[in-house]
Amino acid sequence: MLLAAVGVGASFLLSTGLGLCALLYLALTVTYSLWLKRLIVIDVIVLASLYVLRVVAGGAAVGIPVSPWLLAFSMCVFVSLAIVKRRKELANLADRTQLAVRGRGYLAEDARVLTVLGAASAAGAVIVLALYVYAPEVATRYSRPELLWLACPILLYWLGRLLLLAIRGALDDDPVMFALRDWTSWVAGLLLAVVAVMAL
Repeated sequence: MLLAAVGVGASFLLSTGLGLCALLYLALTVTYSLWLKRLIVIDVIVLASLYVLRVVAGGAAVGIPVSPWLLAFSMCVFVSLAIVKRRKELANLADRTQLAVRGRGYLAEDARVLTVLGAASAAGAVIVLALYVYAPEVATRYSRPELLWLACPILLYWLGRLLLLAIRGALDDDPVMFALRDWTSWVAGLLLAVVAVMAL
């Protein structure tokens, strides 16, 4: 509690916006840990919101307003990743006698719905990215914005692959940690960076 108080206090010293983000993050994290993580679907939305809040806090820390495009894109990506994590937990039930994920509200029969929600969130991220290509501000930031279209299939492949690996039970509990150790994820990330640079 002392460290949390110091962290929030230091955040307010940097900027009011950052302090409010830190305060909200702390409250949401505690609420999630004590209660919200047991509520189906709400848990993945809150988990994704915590990641999006980090993006907002980063913008507040450096005084740069966060684009609504980035917020929408991030929310879809993080919801998809959160669902991948839950889907992996349900895949683990197939090897055991358990019918529900311990400490969560999900049952074994929820696997199909989670798979659909995960795929829909991944598709949502790709759609937001595709619509972003046509946004008026993109033409002022990129000399060849049409090249950003190449990022769409790469992103769809990466998110889809993670979901399939989670269904097969071949994914670690944390998809982010898995991606950091996965060479295919590194290649996808490199290709996305190349596309962004080419579009500049």
